[in-house]
Amino acid sequence: MADDFPPPLTPEQAVELRRRQKGRNVALLVVLLAVVALFYAISIVKLAGGS
Repeated sequence: MADDFPPPLTPEQAVELRRRQKGRNVALLVVLLAVVALFYAISIVKLAGGS
């Protein structure tokens, strides 16, 4: 077995990897906030109309 698996990243590859991870994290944040807003809206609607 080789000790260098996976091979080390070049500086350009490392920058690209961080850029993609940041983009993925931002997308995940947007989805999470949308789900939170949806649950909040559903809760408000249920409280307002539930007599």
